[in-house]
Amino acid sequence: MAGDLNRRNGDQRTHSDILRVYVAEAVSAGDILAVTGVTSGYQRVVKADANGVASLRNTRLLVAKHAIAAAGVFQAACEWRIIDGNFSASAAGDPLYLSDTAGAYSTSPGSNAYVVGRVLTAATAGKALLAPGMVGAESRVWSVSKTVTHADLTAAATSESISFGRDIPAGSMVLAAYFALTTEFSGGAVSACVVDLGDAGDDDRWIDAENIFTSSGTGVRRLFANDPPGLKGKGIDFLQSAASPLIKVTTTGANVSVLDAGSITVTLVVLNVIA
Repeated sequence: MAGDLNRRNGDQRTHSDILRVYVAEAVSAGDILAVTGVTSGYQRVVKADANGVASLRNTRLLVAKHAIAAAGVFQAACEWRIIDGNFSASAAGDPLYLSDTAGAYSTSPGSNAYVVGRVLTAATAGKALLAPGMVGAESRVWSVSKTVTHADLTAAATSESISFGRDIPAGSMVLAAYFALTTEFSGGAVSACVVDLGDAGDDDRWIDAENIFTSSGTGVRRLFANDPPGLKGKGIDFLQSAASPLIKVTTTGANVSVLDAGSITVTLVVLNVIA
């Protein structure tokens, strides 16, 4: 009967598809597991999380087929599992991410954006595929973007920095930086306007004084295009410590607050390095 129920849910594995592993802690069915070593000749698994070392330093992620109450060797892990959930705010094909909560998934990225599944049915009583070992690799390259318009610039000063609102974790590589200028910046007595992209320690770490003023030209500027894959001509940027990206807009002739036009979206392309 259990097998019939699994098949009705789209789960067509046989008993032999379920792996015997050493489960190092209590887990629930559907928890995402990270292989962290070997115990008693079996792969040792713990609940994975996006802000912990277990999921980032080990390339194999599994899914708990059954709930396990205590540590021991069990035939309890599998490569994939179809789950039920409320996916009414998602669309079919949307990614599911490894959560900062151990064992869990989320519809939004955790501290490290690692894809562990896809929404199959977008509904209140929806379904999704958890397959962290199959879909997760693509998430090692991800991007983060931030849009700034003239309305966001309110400082009575000739420069203002706007946070992305999301950190890039230590050990990542920034592969590229680019921006899309939708509307050129202008207003009042401003005679020039440039944008930098960096962090608190280096405000032009990735983009340096790019013209975004009137007549600079709208569209996408791939700043690494002439020297691939360089950032400011210095190549790939390896982050030894976490960085909080900041977009800095600087004006000449008047404060940034007098700008009455302008919209820019800045993007960083990042590689999560898995040791």
